[in-house]
Amino acid sequence: MRAQTIFLAIAGVVASAALFGCGDLAVRGTGPEPASPSPSAPGGASRSINLSGFPPEYRRAFDDGCAAAKRGDPASRPRGDGSVAQGWSDGYAYCRPR
Repeated sequence: MRAQTIFLAIAGVVASAALFGCGDLAVRGTGPEPASPSPSAPGGASRSINLSGFPPEYRRAFDDGCAAAKRGDPASRPRGDGSVAQGWSDGYAYCRPR
C-alpha cells in the first residue's frame, strides 16, 4: 500500500509539472537576442527595458553603464551615490556578459 501511495504522489507531481510547467516563464538569456542598439543611438540599451519612471540622468547613465559593460570598462564608473551612479551601476549589471 505504501508503494502505491508513493507512486501516486510522484505521478501527481509529474502530471502537475506537465500541465502547469514553467514553459511560459520568461528566462533572461533564452530565446532570440534582441537587436542590440549601438551605445551612441538615442535611447541605447534603455529602449529594451522600461525605464519610463526614472529621471533622464538615470536613463542616460544606464546607457553609459551598459556601453561600458559591453566594452569591459568598469573604470568609467561615476563617483557618488546619486541617481547617475545608480543608473550606471544598474546598466553595467544588466549588460554585463555572463
